[in-house]
Amino acid sequence: MNNRKIIVLAIITARKNSKGIKNKNIKKLNNKPLIQYTFESANNSKLITDIIVSTDSNKIIELSKKFGIEAPFKRPANLSTSKASSLDVIDHALNWFEKNKKTKVDYIVLLQPTSPLRSNDHIDQSIKKILKEKYSHSLISCYDASHVHPSIMYSQRNDKLIKYEKEKSNKRRQDFKKLFIRNGAIYVVKRNYFKQEKQIICNNPILYKMKRDESINIDESIDFDIAELILKKNEI
Repeated sequence: MNNRKIIVLAIITARKNSKGIKNKNIKKLNNKPLIQYTFESANNSKLITDIIVSTDSNKIIELSKKFGIEAPFKRPANLSTSKASSLDVIDHALNWFEKNKKTKVDYIVLLQPTSPLRSNDHIDQSIKKILKEKYSHSLISCYDASHVHPSIMYSQRNDKLIKYEKEKSNKRRQDFKKLFIRNGAIYVVKRNYFKQEKQIICNNPILYKMKRDESINIDESIDFDIAELILKKNEI
């Protein structure tokens, strides 16, 4: 009987520069650096076995150490540009871990610092779901977007708009199939699938549902403002 411990590696990716907000990952959100929320949720997870940070920032490396999280290398310059593939960044971190720890990983959990309202419970519930799943190779967190009527949605072709939903617009919103938006908070993938396919999302990923107010993804200054309002409300 194989009683080998399942290795779940969380990779926290945190680039120094950001197009939208300068030093976004260490900018204060409700008196904490943004990345601290991810450090805390990862540290408090009961199912993550190992955590490493992939960054090109000396400040983030020092902050990682403060929270007892390993940042064992400075990310290479070719993986630190805005055009660098996140898949290559994950692969680099995974290769470093397996070579230096002499341990084969079973599951990879990608945690991006831009999701400060993702909790350790969300992470553990996601891992539990994929551990029970035999036929899907990955899991992604999403929120229900069914509040948006597909008839008011358009795609763009050159300077023209094209209706997203070709059905009659008088169809009731609740009669459409449910839509979900990927919120970027949690990605879990089976290690062997990732190495073989170089993909973190398979064709039929498992859904892990989060609430809209838990799904804030920090991209612009207004996202900081919204996240801060929610965090302060949760403190009451």
